[in-house]
Amino acid sequence: MHTPRHAVEGLFLQNGCILSAGAALNWVALLVGETNVGDGLLDDVEAAGISASETPVFTPYLAGERTPHDNPALTAAFSGLTLSTTRLHLVQSVLEGTALALGDCHRALAVAGSAVDRVRLVGGGSRSRLWSSLIASEIGTPLELPGTRAYGPALGAARLVRAGLGGPLIASDTVEDIVEPRPDWADALRSKRPAFASHLALRPAAGPTVRPA
Repeated sequence: MHTPRHAVEGLFLQNGCILSAGAALNWVALLVGETNVGDGLLDDVEAAGISASETPVFTPYLAGERTPHDNPALTAAFSGLTLSTTRLHLVQSVLEGTALALGDCHRALAVAGSAVDRVRLVGGGSRSRLWSSLIASEIGTPLELPGTRAYGPALGAARLVRAGLGGPLIASDTVEDIVEPRPDWADALRSKRPAFASHLALRPAAGPTVRPA
């Protein structure tokens, strides 16, 4: 986990980070021939109503991973591919895999004594009801969707700038919607966790140690 200084004097921020969430979605979109991930691809996946029992298992370690592994050598993997696997199955499995990785972050925070009782989802991925539902189901916590969620990270940066110029850091934001965990998604993701964890064994072996002459 990461524990940097908070922008509020005297506070520290503890957080878990994964390196490939939106980047994983962009990657698989290009992989299946979509030049622009947009909302259209996610709309197609949601409209297909694919059961999680039919999708491959995906680990999103496309650029190594931070929480909870802290290992830049980790690599991504699909398992459970069949002749029935379509482009939409691959995209949905990426959504599921990132939800599982975020679940690892959530549990790491809880084990460290920083249990999270209230969660707000921001960023471009929050536009997807399916992705939001998968995340809520994996962590077992309702997700609040604020009105500014689509550009939440940029808004946070703007607030830091405002605070640096002497303005207030914290601003109120209304909650437009709440995404509740779904028991069926929670069960499906739980059944995939053993395969998800087994992908760690596929990481490349450490290279030779270079010693000074």
